[in-house]
Amino acid sequence: MEDFSRGSGLCRLISLLLFTQLPTGGFAQGFTVIAPPDPIVAVLGGEVQLPCRVSPAMSAEDMELRWFRSKFSEAVFVYQDRLEQKEEQMVPYAGRTSLVRDLLNQGEAAVRIQNVHVYDDGLYTCFFKKGGFYEEANLELKVAGVGSAPQVRITGPEEDGVRVVCTASGWFPKPQVQWRDLSGEKFLAFSEAHTQDAEGLFSVEAALVVRDSSVGNVTCSILNPVLGQEEAMAIFIPEPFFPQASPWKVAFSVSLTVLVILLLGAGCYTKKEHSTKVQEMREKETLCQTREQDRQTKEEVLKDTAKLQEELDWRKEKFQACHPGECGKKQMSYRTDTVGSVAIITAAQKEANEGGKTIDRNNLKRSQIYLPYFTPTPPSGSAVIKAGYCVKRRTVMKNWKRRYFQLDKNTTGSFRSELEKEPLHVIPLKEVHKVQERKPSDIMMRDNLFEIVTSSGTFYVQADSPEEMHSGIKAASGAIVAQRDLADQRPLE
Repeated sequence: MEDFSRGSGLCRLISLLLFTQLPTGGFAQGFTVIAPPDPIVAVLGGEVQLPCRVSPAMSAEDMELRWFRSKFSEAVFVYQDRLEQKEEQMVPYAGRTSLVRDLLNQGEAAVRIQNVHVYDDGLYTCFFKKGGFYEEANLELKVAGVGSAPQVRITGPEEDGVRVVCTASGWFPKPQVQWRDLSGEKFLAFSEAHTQDAEGLFSVEAALVVRDSSVGNVTCSILNPVLGQEEAMAIFIPEPFFPQASPWKVAFSVSLTVLVILLLGAGCYTKKEHSTKVQEMREKETLCQTREQDRQTKEEVLKDTAKLQEELDWRKEKFQACHPGECGKKQMSYRTDTVGSVAIITAAQKEANEGGKTIDRNNLKRSQIYLPYFTPTPPSGSAVIKAGYCVKRRTVMKNWKRRYFQLDKNTTGSFRSELEKEPLHVIPLKEVHKVQERKPSDIMMRDNLFEIVTSSGTFYVQADSPEEMHSGIKAASGAIVAQRDLADQRPLE
């Protein structure tokens, strides 16, 4: 019994909760509001009805009905307590709206708008409310108006044709303009301008240039896109209105075209000739500079050759003065020549053959700085200060060669390889003025380059790395300083 009483109490509680969720006013059912799905069309100055209804059908006499625009407060018409309420109605609709009550008891109502304006065009919402339940629906009103008939006139010749203008005003919405000939073919190329007055009505002006004198009639039509209504006007264009092509104009046009072509051709030819002359002048300047450089180089080589010959003669005299006992011995004669801008010292020895004739044996050694008395082999017993491979180039020689260099306290020499015993060239350190780094230039695009400057010329040596370059410069400079210090310490003869 106790469980049964508990179950009965629970059932009563659930029933009470369900009853409180029902709408007020008994078992009244909900409804939906239905509006026309298609836009409603209204003509300017006329009247229109905006209908809405509830489903299922029921009386709407005691409901609150409202038609408004984008906001709930922007009321077009309000019906409440079976009366029209004007407090919330917008000013533009005052005195122009009323409620159609014929089918109000069946749930159908409509707002009638008189003297339709452009302002009335757009979206509306109808709102139905009964008790605490309400629904709404949207509908669209399209306002359309046909304005004045088009006026067509000829304004005069333009662009080898006749200009025709079509005007119309008082249309809504923006009208569409078409130009057609007598056969109904459309003209696609024309200008069109629209303006809108204070009341929102459109005016249009369309201009067409007719170039075909055989067209005859042209028609301007103005179409309302909402109503599909068209107004048109045709005009006849007499053939004398078209500008006539004068023979002198044709001849002038042809002559002008030919003249322009000739001027362009003359300009191109003149520009080409000028470019050719400029190029020739530049080539002449370059040739003159090259010749001047060659002349200066030859002068420098001749000067170096003269210096070498003078020094050679001086050393021969000094040698003969210091060693008078050897004067009767066979002497070696030397000759200094210039081959390919290179100073060449030739040792010429004459020996008698079996027939009593003499044979010249020339020991040709190309060098800028080596003299005949240089010892081809470094003095024996000289300690090697630094040795290694480098790339060498003489001043006037174009080729670079990889050689094995060896530096001792008296000389620096170059060998074909470290396995060779006889050096290719030997430079006494007492003939070296300085050893210094050579910066890369347009002529010598090489890195890690240093030069050995002597009284007769310069050698360029390229090391494998900056470290090797600085190490070679330091070692050679130290040996040169030591050589000079040793010479200063010797007693004068």
